[in-house]
Amino acid sequence: GRLSSLKREIISSLKNFGTLFRGIVFVQQRVVAHILQWYIDSDPELETLGTVVVYATSSPATASLRLTPSQSKERLHKFRRGDVRLLVSTAVSEEGMDVPAANVVIRFDAVQTPVSLV
Repeated sequence: GRLSSLKREIISSLKNFGTLFRGIVFVQQRVVAHILQWYIDSDPELETLGTVVVYATSSPATASLRLTPSQSKERLHKFRRGDVRLLVSTAVSEEGMDVPAANVVIRFDAVQTPVSLV
């Protein structure tokens, strides 16, 4: 399934980039971002990546799936420093957030906008 494909892609990229691996997985919904974070963090082969979820903070959402601007900023800072090597993010952040450079970008959900193809 899709989770197995995601795992294979991440492991393949880890082999290619080694300790230089920096990846972003784009999803459509916040809840999917959190599910993927749990999946990756629960997998013995992937748990060392230090995965974090990031999404736009100004978008309305349920109270349990909200990030403050300072939480988002801190998570992106950890990614820049290399403390975490994988971001799972909603597609909104590809248009509106200052996301650090990554050498691997994976789209988990289907492309919805032309911007997503760039």
